[in-house]
Order: sequence, then structure tokens, then C-alpha cells
Amino acid sequence: MKPWLLNVLACPICKHHPLDAYFYTWETPNEQIKEICEAAGKPAEEHLEDYKIMLKDLVDGIISPPAIEKIKDETENETTIKTLEKVRQTISELLEKEDIKKAVEEFKKLEEQVESKGREAVEKEKEKMIETIAEKYLKELSLLYNYMMLLEVKEALLYCSNCSRWYPVGNQVEGIPEMLPDELRDKHVDLKFFEKWKEKIPQNILKEGKPFTLP
Repeated sequence: MKPWLLNVLACPICKHHPLDAYFYTWETPNEQIKEICEAAGKPAEEHLEDYKIMLKDLVDGIISPPAIEKIKDETENETTIKTLEKVRQTISELLEKEDIKKAVEEFKKLEEQVESKGREAVEKEKEKMIETIAEKYLKELSLLYNYMMLLEVKEALLYCSNCSRWYPVGNQVEGIPEMLPDELRDKHVDLKFFEKWKEKIPQNILKEGKPFTLP
């Protein structure tokens, strides 16, 4: 699971967003993690278009600062923990830039014109706006891109603070969020995951989480 996915994930039962996310292990090998994080903030030519998409996601509200704030890195990997803090700070700083704040407002106005202009025309106008801004923030965008899109989480726990449901990531298939409705979940399999990570899972989830708790 890429950390970026947390920007769009919501509880399938109550539709609450954002979800609390507890990262336990990385699928990305340690040496590769080090390379990715060291390169974060150093724009790479082959990713210039990706950086523009990252900026568009930020301006469009697809990147959710509350979702990134909800990540708890329990992997004990100092590199990813420090990089996550930089990502949070960078998102906050970017959203305070005057040209980005103006773009956010313009994007909202364009969305109101979709019916009259058409989706394709609106998206082209958004892309032109992003083209004029992105060059100024390539370092910041490369930091966001490297963390959110190049790292892969292997095992994690997602938790909905609204309905108290929890969902494993990587319990049966590495890196895959398993967000099934209660009636389709396998209690035995899910509780094996709970047992494995119980030392790192918050007590309120262990004792009160739905649909299962440890006996």
C-alpha cells in the first residue's frame, strides 16, 4: 500500500475519512527506503510530470492533510519517521503559499463551471495553472512524491474513529488493505493479525474495536 492511498480511503461501513493508520512494516527494502528518502527533495527529471500531478492533487483537495496527520509510523525506521514529519511540514507550508492559495480558489470556481464548460475543458485549464506554478516547488513536490508514491507499506492497521472498526493491511496479501464488511470477515484470520501486533495496537482498539476484539 502506498501512503498516498490514505488520502482517498474511507471506512466502507460509515464512510468516515480520514482513517487512523498505524504502519508496522515496510514492503520496500531498507536500502531502497534510504535511497528514496535521501532523494526526496531532489527533483528527478523523469518524475517532472509526476510532480505536477502531485501539485494538482494538492490544489484539488485530493491530498488530505488530515489523512497524512493520522499516520503513525510504528516501523521504528528513523528514516521514514523523519521523512513523514518533513512531508507534513511541507504540505502545511505549500498550502500557505499565495499562488497555491489562489489556485485552490480558482480550482473551486472551475468546478462550478463543469456543467457549462465540460469536464475536459475544465481539466485543461487546471493543467495550465499547474504548469505555471509547479516549477517553483519542484523540491517540495519531489519530497511529497517520494514518500507518498515510491514507498510501499507491507503491514499496517487502519482504524475508523467514527464507528470503531479496524481493518488490517497485509494480513493475507502483502500491502493490500482488507476492508470487508463485517459479515465477510474471517474472525480467526483477523485475530491472528491482532495477536501479532498487539504490543503496538492501541488498547482502545484491542478492547473495543469492531468487529472483533482479543478475548
